[in-house]
Amino acid sequence: MDLALPLYAEIIEAPVSAFTEEALVRSSKTLYNNGDYAAALPYYEQLESLASTPQIIYNSRVGLMRCNYLVENYENAVPAAKKVIADELINEEIELEANYIAGMSLFELETYNDALVYLTWTEENTGTERGAEALHYCAYAYFNLADFEIPTIDNTSVDFIDPFDTAKLDRFHRLDRNQNFNHDMTYLTLGIPLKIDWKSGYYATLGMRADALVQSDEDYTFGNAFVYNFGLGKTQGKFQFSAQSNFNNEGENIAKSFGFSRSFGKLDLSGRYVFKKEDQEFFMKDKKEEWALNLSITPFEKLNIQLGKFRDTLNSANTFDTASLSFTGNRWSAKYSSKYLRTTNKFDTQTFSISTDLNENSKIYFEYEEILEKAERRRIGWSYGSECMQLRADMSNYIDETADRESIDEFSIVLKLGSFGRKAAQSCG
Repeated sequence: MDLALPLYAEIIEAPVSAFTEEALVRSSKTLYNNGDYAAALPYYEQLESLASTPQIIYNSRVGLMRCNYLVENYENAVPAAKKVIADELINEEIELEANYIAGMSLFELETYNDALVYLTWTEENTGTERGAEALHYCAYAYFNLADFEIPTIDNTSVDFIDPFDTAKLDRFHRLDRNQNFNHDMTYLTLGIPLKIDWKSGYYATLGMRADALVQSDEDYTFGNAFVYNFGLGKTQGKFQFSAQSNFNNEGENIAKSFGFSRSFGKLDLSGRYVFKKEDQEFFMKDKKEEWALNLSITPFEKLNIQLGKFRDTLNSANTFDTASLSFTGNRWSAKYSSKYLRTTNKFDTQTFSISTDLNENSKIYFEYEEILEKAERRRIGWSYGSECMQLRADMSNYIDETADRESIDEFSIVLKLGSFGRKAAQSCG
């Protein structure tokens, strides 16, 4: 196909004919799949104006959106994404991508209020990694709108530890006293945890986190805050559980969670429930309510069956059932798993993997993943691991059925050097 590009270029540069559109389609698609996004851009631009069918117009708009974003041409990526969102042919997958690209482009252009519209929509409409990233950049946008500055170290710092992540301050692992956040202020965070252990594995936890604003100017809106936590649990025996609750200084329950596991020999039952409210102190959206139930059955020594049910109370689209079957032998291991969406009553994802040990430290493996009617990936590889080194080499083939592209082949090598495991520190340094 690459050899045909010069011929297509001649057709495109000639006066418009019946062959121009097809030449633009093939050239833009080939250049995009080759990763030459800058070269594909002008072809997509011509194609959008010359295309004879709604489908080709739509495909060209998607190409324009992606190419502009990938070459960091954010000013053009925004209107391109908006055209895609407004197109009648858009599907759910592309709609998520278009809102994400619009939001991220506006963020890069430092138009934070506009970026929040698209990033918030992305976060609310997907539970994938892209949704988590959108939430992360929403926090950055709020942070920048507040006109904060990252403080510099002055040797008087306090580590911030929040197991519920209620404050969403992961951008600051550390808060420093006597720093200027564009305000004349002194800020201190203090956590006091307490754990009491009893017999048979029972325990109780008590704690308090105090956010104290020691000094500030009149423009600084945050005030002092207290978060109290209380928990009970059990870590031994066939039945184990943990329960945690967080309260603000008004006594309101702002976060709670409960988890349990019960063993019945070859059958294990476990579940969890998590609830969080929006954090009013730092104005960060972190509302969550979800529960999960899992059943694990081991009918034979090397065979395991797992069934699961997950429900997101605030996002019904993120409610699903899971099932998996795995075999672990002396040298061979295999696993099949699937995901069933309750809202659409159809299977969404299925994966299969198989591997065999070559020796004590290395193995070869094959993995297959399919998002039904959307994409699929195949990967074959080899891995090696020791106390001081981890090495993985694999080849993969990826097909996106929703995109205007052919399959993508990738080859990767990952090498990690270090101490893997506590005992390895002495031998590896």
